[in-house]
Amino acid sequence: MHRHTIRPGNTVRPFLLAFASLTLFACSGGGSGTSTTPGTPAAVNSVIVTPSTNSVFSGGTAQLSALARDASGNTLSGRSVNWSTSAANIATVSSDGLVTAIAAGTATITAASEGKSGTASVTVTAAVSTVTVTSGFLSLAPGARTLVVGTPRDASNNALSGRAISYSSSAPTVASVSSTGLVIALAVGTVTITATSENKVGIIALNISASAITPFLQRPFVAEYLVANPMDHDTPEEFIDNNGRFVTTSGESAYAFDGHAGYDFSMPVGVPIFAAAAGTVNSAGATTFFCPPLNKDVTQLAVQIQHIVAGNPEYWTYYAHFSRVDVTNGQVVTAGQQIGLSGNTGCTTAPHTHFQVDRIAGTNNGQLAIVDPYGWTGATADPWEVNPKGAKSVNLWLPGQAPQALLGLDENTIAINSTAVTATPKPVVLSAIRFQGTHDELAPNNEYVEIRIDPNVYTAPTYLMTGHTIKNNAGDVFTFPAGFTIAQGQTVRLNVGSGSATATNLFWGKPAGIFVNSGDCAQLFVPTKGFYLLGWAVTCK
Repeated sequence: MHRHTIRPGNTVRPFLLAFASLTLFACSGGGSGTSTTPGTPAAVNSVIVTPSTNSVFSGGTAQLSALARDASGNTLSGRSVNWSTSAANIATVSSDGLVTAIAAGTATITAASEGKSGTASVTVTAAVSTVTVTSGFLSLAPGARTLVVGTPRDASNNALSGRAISYSSSAPTVASVSSTGLVIALAVGTVTITATSENKVGIIALNISASAITPFLQRPFVAEYLVANPMDHDTPEEFIDNNGRFVTTSGESAYAFDGHAGYDFSMPVGVPIFAAAAGTVNSAGATTFFCPPLNKDVTQLAVQIQHIVAGNPEYWTYYAHFSRVDVTNGQVVTAGQQIGLSGNTGCTTAPHTHFQVDRIAGTNNGQLAIVDPYGWTGATADPWEVNPKGAKSVNLWLPGQAPQALLGLDENTIAINSTAVTATPKPVVLSAIRFQGTHDELAPNNEYVEIRIDPNVYTAPTYLMTGHTIKNNAGDVFTFPAGFTIAQGQTVRLNVGSGSATATNLFWGKPAGIFVNSGDCAQLFVPTKGFYLLGWAVTCK
């Protein structure tokens, strides 16, 4: 039994055996022939159609042959054959056995001779007319992956199943593609992925861009906390970089730990910390290492999570200084799942949580590189992006999920009324200061100081602020309104910019930030009791 597959537009006519008309007469002494009676042709006993089964694409053709045989199975020549089809809307047949496929379906082709007949089954399948190509992402970052899917379709645009598809890339060094359509972005550029089926092709263009990242992170804790150290875009290599130059996400210089690799959020011990995205725990637990700032070995509790997000390169998030770890190595976690509690373990001098993001693919040297989840908004090129060890930083936070990245000091890091900030205990003190946000020159309310009563010094329900002033090292002075009071247990925020004053919010009215990011001072002058100050990096004047 033979099967013929004919593609649209092709005609195949197998060689037909030609049999000369010949009448054999019986001879004495025996013998055989196609007739049992001298001068009388043998009767047709059966008709055999070959091939007996056929698979033909619509629009294609297949040639059938019919053999007439006598009762002894001998082939009879010169016999007329009539051809017919059971379904002319599916396949037709000519007088010489040529089948033409019309539409998808099955038809029975019959060859009849002298009252005997034989049949062949013809299955017509739709031919591929077009190939459409889709991708989950049209723009990818180097290191990202996406699946390209080619779909063969017939002339009526119906999807065809069971058809072989091959894939190819116009620029394999920009993006490769596997036999199953898996695309791996390799370098910045444009590339065309082609899907081919039955000589029909479809294409899709992909753009490989360093910025093509889908945000996927959600906040890893509930409340807002000031940042003690952001990521250093100059060179984020802790304990290695000591060039004295620190660059933040907005391209500004800052006072922070030189070479810091992530964000230190000042918070007390015991704050629940959550996975910023779904993933698999790479490591969890305690590690011991030498801490240069403390000049000793320290043991730190930390968690690292791997994140595979479609269309993105692989990222890892890292959470350090925990007081307790709630996950284990290899554990699959969901976004927002608690992974531990904040603490003060490891190379640290005050309670906080270190949050860091590492990019695993599509980096400048193909190795792991630290990146800033807040991206880069500086006016010039990001120095870390062009570093041989670096990678491009883009915003990775889902809308509304980024914790505020504000540098300053808060009550968790300030020893209220200590000798470091005042020689004489004051009834009212500076409890927090924020000296840098993103682009303070455009948003002066990024900067503020907070004032509250110290209940260990002053126990009355309210305190009168008349005559109190605050100034910085440059001599900018704010005078509290006459009659303004602070209630016990209440915090008053003095914003540097403009706004409507309330019982807990006052405004300096400056058009831009006034505190020097790399070092400045806020001094609260208390009438008859001297001053209370908060400073960083430089001596208060």
